Amino acid sequence: TSVFPSLILSMEKTKQTFTSNEISALNWLRLNTGEEDIVLATLKEGHLITSIAHRKNFIDSNFMSVGDIDERLLDTYKIYTTTSQTGAITLLEKYNIDYIYFSNRAQIEYNVNNLSYVDDQCFPNVFSNNNVKIYESLCVIEEK
Repeated sequence: TSVFPSLILSMEKTKQTFTSNEISALNWLRLNTGEEDIVLATLKEGHLITSIAHRKNFIDSNFMSVGDIDERLLDTYKIYTTTSQTGAITLLEKYNIDYIYFSNRAQIEYNVNNLSYVDDQCFPNVFSNNNVKIYESLCVIEEK
């Protein structure tokens, strides 16, 4: 009986903590992506992807059922900081990640101003506002 009120309170607190631009980006994800799509965001933003955008997140602080959490944390860092497009695509493919949620919070957390490997062909910017850019991951690495 206390789960529902707790969930409502939690969602209200989350909305107060995050900017309207961030909520707008999350709503865009909910309305414009597939229900099975996986979204990369920071560890702290992962719960927002699940609760507001209703999409699968790549990582959040619920470590109980994740066996490879150290690897996922390292790979998240690599995706946000690498300069290699091939390296980023390889990691995104490894986890079937469809979208990258790149927020001001991610810029601060990973000390980056942009994702240097992003281009319009492989990573079109599908959403942008003052706080968040969302990139779709379209390219794959083909083996010969």
